[in-house]
Amino acid sequence: MDDQNKIYVVVAVLAIILIGLAVYMFALDGKLKKLESKIEED
Repeated sequence: MDDQNKIYVVVAVLAIILIGLAVYMFALDGKLKKLESKIEED
């Protein structure tokens, strides 16, 4: 493997991690909004 391919692999792994983190944060935000609305109802 030459250096150019290693850079692409590192960038791809970082992109996957960041995308996964963003998806997790949006899912967590949705759950929190549901909990907040449920608390306000009571």
